[in-house]
Amino acid sequence: YKDINFEAAQALDKIAKSCAGKIYKDEILLITTCQRWECYIHSENAEKIFLELTNVARENFGIQFTDFSRYLYSKKGAAVFHHLIRLYTGLDSVLLGESDIAHQINSSIKKWLTDKARLKSIFNLAATKSKKIRKSSGLVATKTTWLSAIVNFFNNKLAVNSETKIKIYGKGRLANSLS
Repeated sequence: YKDINFEAAQALDKIAKSCAGKIYKDEILLITTCQRWECYIHSENAEKIFLELTNVARENFGIQFTDFSRYLYSKKGAAVFHHLIRLYTGLDSVLLGESDIAHQINSSIKKWLTDKARLKSIFNLAATKSKKIRKSSGLVATKTTWLSAIVNFFNNKLAVNSETKIKIYGKGRLANSLS
């Protein structure tokens, strides 16, 4: 799912918290950000596993994946790896080149996968390749993060100076970084 609304993201996050790490350990990785919820399955039974996840969503949370069909996409094989490179480099983000997504992916990996998981090695390879791409393309030099974009916005649009006080409301890593 990409560009999902807040309510849908919260519902899907409930599935992630109840399923990942419990069902099919090391075959599933769920990534939840403010803009996306993605489920990576590395198994010969990927379709069966996905159907079981949709059943958990329906039976335990009343979530019908068909309700989100306009947001649903599926990738297999090399297309998944290409997608991971785009994610890690920030090319598939609203803020082009942002690097926060890499931290979110790595947090999910640490949370849900063991060191022996095949998914972990695939993601690590994508992270390594994307670092080379970021460096050779100049994306690394921009230090594009949501935090820097917000600070730049305030500085450029609101005539912020050292005396200006701005109150930020929110929760999560971004809000904490701003405070």
